[in-house]
Amino acid sequence: QAAQRTVSDLTIGNILFGDWLIDSNIVKVSKSLIQDERVGLLQSILVEELGTRIGRKANAMWTNGTGTNEGYGLTTSVTVSAGTSASATALTKSELVKFTNSIDYAYQQSPNFGYMMHQSMLAYLRTLDFSTDTTHIFVPGNLAQGEPDRLLGKPIYINNDLPAVTGATGLPVTATKHIYIGDFSKFVIRQIRDVSIDRNDYLYWDSLSVGFLGFMRTDSRLINANAIKSVLQA
Repeated sequence: QAAQRTVSDLTIGNILFGDWLIDSNIVKVSKSLIQDERVGLLQSILVEELGTRIGRKANAMWTNGTGTNEGYGLTTSVTVSAGTSASATALTKSELVKFTNSIDYAYQQSPNFGYMMHQSMLAYLRTLDFSTDTTHIFVPGNLAQGEPDRLLGKPIYINNDLPAVTGATGLPVTATKHIYIGDFSKFVIRQIRDVSIDRNDYLYWDSLSVGFLGFMRTDSRLINANAIKSVLQA
């Protein structure tokens, strides 16, 4: 009882978040069209489409950003491997179980733990349930109740900026990281304020047109290297 206690201090590092600018490109709209439009449809279309453009650009950076003149994407930040498949063009259910459990159980208990992959990779994994094996790994969600599709009981996050499978065969691609597994709350996305949309009535004055531009400021970094791992195809 009187023994001296062991000192075990925390080791805390620093991660610097920047603010990279992502824009929608300028959309040029004639003043004639703006005058003729009566029901507000044009404005709602512009807001939706400019937001979609920015969202696609932002997701591409959050996924594959190199860290040079842009943020660090998931594929750049995640450096720890969950394992390598035995086959160059296939993945088995047992391998998926093994790779999942290469991640510490504490991270697996997070509500943000799951699988991220291209939608075509999910389609391939679903075909594994079509075999005579009665153990199913895929469970469909319930959109009405907000329940996501699940793989081995964990949520699936579709990210089409990750590599797709081979189109002709529908099989995984050799030496490719198709799947990321982990607690995605440890991949932090910083967004500075909301998406902004600016209007300039004089930029195209000589053509009687108006310029619209949407933009946002954001950055992304992985803050715990052990929380998310990649699966490498052989």
